[in-house]
Amino acid sequence: MSPFRSIVVGTSVIAVIGLVTLGRMLWSARLPAGLELMELGIHGIRGAGDAHLMWEDIADIAVVVAPSAKLSITDANGSPPILTSIPYLGADPNDVAVVLRFFRDHPEGRNLLTQGGNAALRRVEKR
Repeated sequence: MSPFRSIVVGTSVIAVIGLVTLGRMLWSARLPAGLELMELGIHGIRGAGDAHLMWEDIADIAVVVAPSAKLSITDANGSPPILTSIPYLGADPNDVAVVLRFFRDHPEGRNLLTQGGNAALRRVEKR
């Protein structure tokens, strides 16, 4: 193979890899970023799948450490746990776990979730 042909083939391979990577990034952007807490339940988590759970269906909320901290949400139906890390949550899994546990265990405070994140976080901090 001539040197010119090697350069053309190499450049083409790099361009295809770049386009595939860009396509994957755009495809994953269609999912919601992070985790959205609503009065009826939670949904979201880009990259770790699409989670839709009612508060009553959440059996366990934990943080597993292996090699980095990951949030683990287990539903009451016995499905495999949803595992997600900082890049997909946009926050420390330990902090997210505290907030999730609070609203799972205190249904009377869930109406704050409709008022926005600051009101909900202030309520969690007061406990």
